[in-house]
Amino acid sequence: MNETTLTGHKLQGKRRRPKTVEGLRVCAAKECTTRLSRYNRKGTCHLHTPVKFPRVRGHDVRTAEA
Repeated sequence: MNETTLTGHKLQGKRRRPKTVEGLRVCAAKECTTRLSRYNRKGTCHLHTPVKFPRVRGHDVRTAEA
């Protein structure tokens, strides 16, 4: 039997820095005092961010029965 070996290469060059938002920010939801991470570009925390369903071809996620 003939075996095939896969080989890889190390990444070359510098890595890109993650995008950040400046300043101290708080969730925009009423009465929420959660401090947002500098890496969270949205204006709300995880609990107050609206649910976004992924697009799955041929299957409607919103109406699927669990």
